[in-house]
Amino acid sequence: MKLHRMVILLASAMAMVAVSMVGAAVAQAAEEVNKGPLWIVGNPARGLLAGETRAITSRTETTPILRGTAASVECVKATNSGFLLGGSPGTDYSKIIFEKCNLVGAKHCIATGLKPIAATNKGEIRVDVLTDLAFATGSRTSAVDLFAPEGEAGNENLFTEFELLNEVGATEELCGAILNKTKVKVTASGSEVKIKNETRKIGQIAEIGRLKPEDSEEVFELSTPGATAKIALFRFANGGHPVTSAELYNTTKKEYESVKGELTAGALGEVFEETSTEIEIPTLELFGWNY
Repeated sequence: MKLHRMVILLASAMAMVAVSMVGAAVAQAAEEVNKGPLWIVGNPARGLLAGETRAITSRTETTPILRGTAASVECVKATNSGFLLGGSPGTDYSKIIFEKCNLVGAKHCIATGLKPIAATNKGEIRVDVLTDLAFATGSRTSAVDLFAPEGEAGNENLFTEFELLNEVGATEELCGAILNKTKVKVTASGSEVKIKNETRKIGQIAEIGRLKPEDSEEVFELSTPGATAKIALFRFANGGHPVTSAELYNTTKKEYESVKGELTAGALGEVFEETSTEIEIPTLELFGWNY
């Protein structure tokens, strides 16, 4: 009888140890997987799991400008439709359409997209992007979104190729002899990352924030881990100063590494986009990021 009790006690003890080991392994696995950041949704907020998606839309709240060292292109606005993709780090896919684009200082020098997808209207440029959530350099309390191009076969790091062309009938504010009929390729030339199992170079980096209250002098404030809102605000190149680096978790090396974003654009030279964009889930579900 005593022996039987000892066997039961021993079995129970072994079971408790096994459960404890499994729990520790699960916790460690979760820690290894979620080195962050990931999208969170809902109220109360929860992480968007691998395989889950949320549709998103966006519109620029300031004039989008592609600023170059030699020349710049501005558009009246840009709109976006796409999906937040679950998992850690969080990613997304977006189709961005820039409208009524022209050379800065020459409103009749029209920029129209040719590749990877040709524009359907004059002055329109379409850019398909993949993004990857990362941390701001030196921080674990502010996140950034790394933008890479969807590209095309054989030219994976191409954001867009557009043509500058004088508007028919216009006599002033034209492209000029050098830039008229010039084709400009906007190409990502930063660090390589893997997004949706595709290897791409980072072109630009957006700060992730939210709108401040109406009584505040500032419009933008950085979002923090776990905070959610109906509208997120992505800021590119605040005051003409682009964010050029971030820290991304390397799942192979199991460590954070510094990555860089960089864009080149042929005749325009090195470029960066300057604008702020409001992003929301059409159902107005709360969302944000965490780790």
